[in-house]
Amino acid sequence: MLEENNFEPISAGWYEVSISSTQLKQTKTGTGEFIALSYNVLGPTHKGRVIFGKLNIRNPNLNIQEIGVQQLGELMRAIGLASVEDTDQLIG
Repeated sequence: MLEENNFEPISAGWYEVSISSTQLKQTKTGTGEFIALSYNVLGPTHKGRVIFGKLNIRNPNLNIQEIGVQQLGELMRAIGLASVEDTDQLIG
């Protein structure tokens, strides 16, 4: 059962989450790619809420690309993956 049933932003903090879906998408301009992620909040509060995120992995702006690739690396380390061949490996 959802603890909250609204679209208000959740407060800043640390939450246990599970990645529920990933999708590799092209940017609107067609010049880059990003991984769209959906996270389910497991707790300690806001259980059942969904958070959406995006990791820019290919972008003409190299600073944006570098940040996205770094964030992907941090996510992989957090979930114990050394490499990823398919974004579905991030789910769960």
